[in-house]
Amino acid sequence: MRERTGGPPSQMIGTLTDITERRETDELSQRLAQASRLAAMGELTASIAHEINQPMSAILANVDAAEMLLDTGQHGSDELRQILQDIRSDDLRASEVIRHIRALANKREIAFVRFDVNELARAVLRLASTTARRRGVALVSRFATVPLVHGDRIHVQQILLNLLFNGMDAVVDMAAGRRRLELSTAQTERGDVEVRIRDWGHGIPAGQCERIFDSFFTTKEHGMGLGLSIARTLVEANGGHITAENHPDGGAVFRFTLRVEAPPAGMSPTGRAEGELPRSAMRGG
Repeated sequence: MRERTGGPPSQMIGTLTDITERRETDELSQRLAQASRLAAMGELTASIAHEINQPMSAILANVDAAEMLLDTGQHGSDELRQILQDIRSDDLRASEVIRHIRALANKREIAFVRFDVNELARAVLRLASTTARRRGVALVSRFATVPLVHGDRIHVQQILLNLLFNGMDAVVDMAAGRRRLELSTAQTERGDVEVRIRDWGHGIPAGQCERIFDSFFTTKEHGMGLGLSIARTLVEANGGHITAENHPDGGAVFRFTLRVEAPPAGMSPTGRAEGELPRSAMRGG
């Protein structure tokens, strides 16, 4: 703004920035992430049915046991109380599975909370176990004692599923002894928590360790090149970073980090406003 001496302003200068393209890019990134979650749910259909069927079967067995005790007339309050506690526990377990499924399916805003990444990883391995058995892939885990992390639980669940499915694809044509994946956790020197997934496949082609996270870049014959790109987008949205490298003994290793410290109120770990995803995956790097 420019002013005349002793008078009103003679000239005003303003700027206008069109953010339409940026908003459309962010929205597309979120839609792709949701589509990836739905695809993962389709892959996990058998596992999801198994996870829900187990507690439901246990509830039915406990109801039958309670009815038998009542019919015989030989029961104590402690026995019935224990049966009711078991029914409650199984009901809560089934409800938790359904809640996770709904969270994966729904379009949602980022929700940062503190959680145990080892516990979440165990739940993801249980979900993926049926798919792994069908493909003849062994899943092993090695969890270190690590602090609670701060991030979006559903994002991290999706990251793990994307990386596990990618690993299964990598070992599908290997000999039986090499069709295996290892998921492990550790704390870095900086204090962050690192999650590591190793496969025993053919490894990443030379010079493609960086490009493997680019959008629509794939080394698979029928791949779309979105799984790893979306994984990187979600890792960055949670304030971490993800890398890939070949293991000296064969196969590939994917690592990503999660923050232990929470960001300032109203901001994501990356310094963005809550709910805003980074656009690196849509830029192809």
